[in-house]
Amino acid sequence: MDATGICAGGLLSFLSKGSIVSQFAQYYIPELDKGNKTHGPLFELEYVTYTIDALHPSGEGGQHPVPIRHLPEELQKGVVGKSKYAPYGLKDLTIGSWMGLGQALGDGKREDLRKRFRKYMFMK
Repeated sequence: MDATGICAGGLLSFLSKGSIVSQFAQYYIPELDKGNKTHGPLFELEYVTYTIDALHPSGEGGQHPVPIRHLPEELQKGVVGKSKYAPYGLKDLTIGSWMGLGQALGDGKREDLRKRFRKYMFMK
């Protein structure tokens, strides 16, 4: 999939220095059944595994991994330091990054991260 499509709970990838750096953007579609051929369903970005900097690549030819129009207002300009939409800040989805996230989730001082993780992983 290229970075111009909508991906509901899908995996987005882009090339970086000859290797694939995969990241994830999770969208919530609250009223999927209201969408049809003429009116697509409304969707909201739930979270991304990207760092905020990665959402706005610099330099010539930098491709946005998630189209700007699909980002919430607070992320569209890329000037925020932290965001509820980017809670993990993983540089990629390799085992090492997931192990680091697992260690952070297990850290007794990171209760806020565990709450967000549970919220995103288990829908009510």
